[in-house]
Amino acid sequence: MSSQTVISLSNWLRFVGWAAIGLILLGCLAGLFVERGMELDFANYYDAGHKARVGQFDDLFDPFAQIEEAAPLSHMSFTSAPLTSLLYVPMSMFPPSVALIMFKLQSALFIGLGLAMLYQYLRRFVADRQAARDQFFTIFWGGALLFQPFWTVFVVGGQVTPLVFAALVLALVHQTRGASVLPAACWVLAVAIKPVLAPGLLFLLIVSTGRFRLSVFAITAALAALSISIFGIDLHFVLVERILEESRILNPAHFNSNMFAWIEPLVLSPGDYATSPTMPVGLKLLTSGVRLVTIGGLIWLWMRHLRTGLRSAARQHFAIILALVFPLILTPVAWAHYLALLFIPLMSVFAFAHYYPARAKAVAGLAIITALMQNLILWWGVQRLTGLDDKLEMVLAATAKSLPMLLCVVIMFVWVRNYRETGHDPAWDLVL
Repeated sequence: MSSQTVISLSNWLRFVGWAAIGLILLGCLAGLFVERGMELDFANYYDAGHKARVGQFDDLFDPFAQIEEAAPLSHMSFTSAPLTSLLYVPMSMFPPSVALIMFKLQSALFIGLGLAMLYQYLRRFVADRQAARDQFFTIFWGGALLFQPFWTVFVVGGQVTPLVFAALVLALVHQTRGASVLPAACWVLAVAIKPVLAPGLLFLLIVSTGRFRLSVFAITAALAALSISIFGIDLHFVLVERILEESRILNPAHFNSNMFAWIEPLVLSPGDYATSPTMPVGLKLLTSGVRLVTIGGLIWLWMRHLRTGLRSAARQHFAIILALVFPLILTPVAWAHYLALLFIPLMSVFAFAHYYPARAKAVAGLAIITALMQNLILWWGVQRLTGLDDKLEMVLAATAKSLPMLLCVVIMFVWVRNYRETGHDPAWDLVL
């Protein structure tokens, strides 16, 4: 290939990458002013902030409670730590139509911040060739444009998952540098907002340094004392009950993005989803067993291949990747926006592309492409056309939704030796 051809290809790749960034910005701008999601996730957090602002703490986890003698915007369940409701007090001071734009804006800003930090972190591992750097630039931002778990937040009126994503990228960047306090604070914040991430933090407490453990315990104790002093201890037990109750609910297959979501419609009949509000005990045991076996396999890979013999920063990186993936596997229902966290391990494959065979990169690319099927508007349309009330339709829908997580975990199992080889890359020394 002539030098002129290489330059032309490089310019074309960078043009595509910048075009993807431009489309992301335009999409965010358009999403801000579309009044979609007023009664969905936005309303959940708006109501929580409103209750906290007027002192209705006891009603925080009651989705049907009136707020200042008026009906709430929605009847969705709030399942974050009570203290996090204070985060939503400022937007509750504005009319819902204005607060909706504010909430979507913070979602867009945290997505952008998280992506920028992740790109800066991963680009140092790209092969030291201009062509490789240009390819990664295009794949990263093109992948971000296609990765629907980021952009579904605009459909539901905004979400706090973008804040969690940015916080955990920040934790990744600094924990691989040997820091403890800032990563601990980021993880505690993430778990307080999304308790579903608690198993990931538990894993890190086991495998990380004593300084990290001490930081987590100290920050958690301080916030717990503050929360109990404001909200009382009983409300925290209500939260635990609410989380356990939510885990038993049987949700439609096309809403679940867990890698094993397809098991439920295989076992259940379409009528079960209409008549049974909770998952049958036998099915719950089956799916829980499959999830635990998968987690056990990943822990075995960690013990055998990734725990020792690697640079310290690489070992921390792998531990954090597992901590991000474990909760998504364990939760019975993984909402589409949860999968935003999978962008971190998927883009790691492309950053270390020179260590992976073409098939691994193809599977990672397929995970990005199949994430297009996390689009809520798409499934609402499919439901209107087909009803999604046939067993085959439900199995196919659940399978389509499960693919990004399933493919990501397949990469971790099948190409674990390549994964390990990346831990010897000299670029890890630049992280410290």
